[in-house]
Amino acid sequence: MFKIIKNNILRIKSEKNYVITVLAITVVTILLAVYFTSKFQVKGNIALVTDSNKFDIKSKYININIMKKAPQKSDLVMGKYDAIVTDKGNGAFDVITYKGRDFKTAIEKALSSKGNAAFSGEESRKVGTNILGYLTMFILIQGTIFMRFFSEDKINGSLKRVLTSPISMKSYLLGHCIFNFFMMYIPTSIIIVVEKEILKVNIGFSYFQYSYLLAIITFLSTTFGFFMSSIIENSDDSMMMSNLIIILTSILAGSFYSFTNKNGVVEKIINILPQKNYIQILQGLEDNNAVVNFSGQLFYIFAMSIILFIIGAVICNKRYSEGKY
Repeated sequence: MFKIIKNNILRIKSEKNYVITVLAITVVTILLAVYFTSKFQVKGNIALVTDSNKFDIKSKYININIMKKAPQKSDLVMGKYDAIVTDKGNGAFDVITYKGRDFKTAIEKALSSKGNAAFSGEESRKVGTNILGYLTMFILIQGTIFMRFFSEDKINGSLKRVLTSPISMKSYLLGHCIFNFFMMYIPTSIIIVVEKEILKVNIGFSYFQYSYLLAIITFLSTTFGFFMSSIIENSDDSMMMSNLIIILTSILAGSFYSFTNKNGVVEKIINILPQKNYIQILQGLEDNNAVVNFSGQLFYIFAMSIILFIIGAVICNKRYSEGKY
């Protein structure tokens, strides 16, 4: 297992341009994400569609954009706006939002008072949740990127040659996964420390909390990346499909903003997403709840991660025994 890790580290030197580029993009992305997410704490953006000029709307917690023409509903899904409000006249408003009934009611009450909106900040997601929620998608994407060495081994026949040595399939796979885990965990942790100590950014959680919260999502990213790399041979195809799944599920799970849908089927699907369970843990901890209160979510994420690894390992063993590697 340690030989695989050592070999992957040595392979970084031969592909240092690729690795450096990926790490550089990752570092810059995370750096900016952490910095701007922690600096700009607003509850959201509202598009107010009206022909009236009587609205004097100021809010500490929300950006309200007055416009003549309603934006596309797709802007709600993409997070550009949290609600689209249409002025029907005579104090009536039509509110479209995916952030839930409570948020919709708050908007209606605020706007019904002579157009003067006064939102409280109680529903705002806090800094730590915003930072890790935002980083969730990027960390998950990295999981497939750093499984490139594993995918290359399958294609060029290195996997078969390695397994003819005393190294077992179990040790080989664990070696790749451990390498992948630390290739994501260490740079991200360093960036968090730099943000707090050098840039003096409020990161929300303590270092101890970040140590295990980052480990949770990095563990899931590693096993998901391994799973996708196991079922899809080509690394480019694996990354493309993985990124599509990760981006879609991360948006639905509320990694960037709170996404709520009253459709029973859709809501059930969202609730089983591991990112959704992870966000619930983040919000609970930042509201000073004990981590033991989220044992169900933690068990679910770890169980799903282990299942993904087992399925990937079974697929690899089966294809190896069939001579496909």
